[in-house]
Amino acid sequence: MEYCGNYKEWLQQSWIDELKESSGIKMPRDFMKYEHRYNDLKEDRELSQEEIDHKNAGYSDSVHFEMFDPADVSFDLDIPFIKDQENYCWWIVKLLPGQITPSHIDKDNPDMKINKFWMPWSDWEPGQAFLYGKEAITDWKAGDVWRFTDPGITHSAVNAGLNIRIALQITNFRPARSKE
Repeated sequence: MEYCGNYKEWLQQSWIDELKESSGIKMPRDFMKYEHRYNDLKEDRELSQEEIDHKNAGYSDSVHFEMFDPADVSFDLDIPFIKDQENYCWWIVKLLPGQITPSHIDKDNPDMKINKFWMPWSDWEPGQAFLYGKEAITDWKAGDVWRFTDPGITHSAVNAGLNIRIALQITNFRPARSKE
């Protein structure tokens, strides 16, 4: 991971409050209900069993985290550190105490240059970590931004702390989910 700087002044407390007070897509339990939102899957086809298995790899049927994207929140984000404003998507991961995102590798189009970023929206607390390959990122500040130096590496997150952990995920050159 490469540290890119801090953008705390960009964060809005109203965004964080909205996320804390609302529920996102329960991942992975409810993911398939919302799969139709992905533009890259609007090909009038069913997902193959291999695609379904890949999306659920490492996950059981229990809820591990909540996910929000533009369809799920009242605000829109004009992300200041993204150069190509046309070709990216974002989503937010909310981890309640005791929740995790199991180790996984995102499946992106291998023919495109992919940039991924991670930005926590609250200060680090003991018991929280973002795991990237062999690295464990801790002791972050709200608004810190990291870029994945290898977008295809195994990563995960854990909240064994006492408070909600919210983080923004950004991927360049990956289709965004539509509102419907």
